[in-house]
Parts: sequence; C-alpha cells; structure tokens
Amino acid sequence: MPIEEFFSDELTENVPSNSVEVSRFIVRHNDRRQSLLAKIKLISAGLAYTFKKNLDPILGVIEPSFERDLRIMKIPIRRIAEPKLISAYNDQNLGIEIDKQGLRDRLGETELKHMTMATGSYIFWGNHPPIDTIPHQGEN
Repeated sequence: MPIEEFFSDELTENVPSNSVEVSRFIVRHNDRRQSLLAKIKLISAGLAYTFKKNLDPILGVIEPSFERDLRIMKIPIRRIAEPKLISAYNDQNLGIEIDKQGLRDRLGETELKHMTMATGSYIFWGNHPPIDTIPHQGEN
C-alpha cells in the first residue's frame, strides 16, 4: 500500500492484512462546494465498503487540504505521519488513520445498517434526505 511505501519510517507496526487504504481522492471543480460534495460521495462509498467487508484499519495518504475536508465531514481521523513531499505525487501528503469505531459511534446503528445494504441496492445516508421523502417522477 502507498502508506507503507511512502511512510514506512512512521509506521510503528506492520499493516494488518485486513486493512484498506483510501488515498488519492482527486476532485477538481471550480465551485468549492461542488468539489466537497463530490468528495463526500466518494468517501461515503469507500467507508460503506469498509463496513460491508469488515476492513480495518482504514489508512490513507492524503493532501493536507483533504485532511481538513475530512474534519469538516466530521470523520474521526488520526494523523500518523506529518506532511512531506511525495515525489511520485509531486505534492505534499500526510498519513492518516480513520477511527472506524469513532465513526461507528458517531453514525449509529441505523446509518451503519444503511451503509451495509446488499450489493446492487441503493439508499441515501448521511446528509441526504431519506429516500421515502423524495418525490417519484410524476408525483407532486
């Protein structure tokens, strides 16, 4: 995983085999709010996958600006490596771990149930309205 490659000195132990890395979230949009919304949807899908597949720890190599975005999204994170130039990315990046238990506690069981729906199903969760409150096409 990139975190092992780029931050091997900062990792205090081997990364477990059931770990997952959420890195390289690149979203570009002229409107910062639209960019943040796209990041929220991407990270939400990634986190839902980690709950469904019981993957932990959740690690990441991210830009400092995305660290700020995760905090805005109220995703509990812990910095495990300070920013440094990653020549392969030609940018400053840092290492993080998402506190999966903290996220579980913050979301609650109802949200987690929605996140772990069967493959192929779809449900809104997080800051979106419940699906039963969205009018169907042709309804007022």
